Amino acid sequence: MLCDLYSTEIIMPNMIWSAGRTAEAIRTAAVACLCSALQDSPQDERIRAENGGDGDTVDKEVNLFPTKESLEPFLDEMVPLLMGLVEDNSTLTRQHTLRAVCCLATLARQRGCFTADILNKMYFGTFRGNVAIN
Repeated sequence: MLCDLYSTEIIMPNMIWSAGRTAEAIRTAAVACLCSALQDSPQDERIRAENGGDGDTVDKEVNLFPTKESLEPFLDEMVPLLMGLVEDNSTLTRQHTLRAVCCLATLARQRGCFTADILNKMYFGTFRGNVAIN
């Protein structure tokens, strides 16, 4: 699945903390890309792809998380990474992280996989992040 490749091969490795200004910039870019992918249209859950590269002239709809089963493993891996980024030195990273958390919470609620465990992880992480931003 495209989302698995995108998240596990490209985004997640770049969200892991390491020292340095370059690493900080990469973390910021990674979480901004994640936020953009999640935020495109969380209400209608679809992203429109303009005329596919295969010569097709019909717009195609891409659903990143079509089922609860496709979102749950992503949440299990992504929420801990995001909660670590809530405390990043970069204000921009923290802001993108909190936006991504909001989008993930919306998607999880829509798919019926917003559990008390996910809420606990997100609540305490975002509470620390709000304190750090202010």
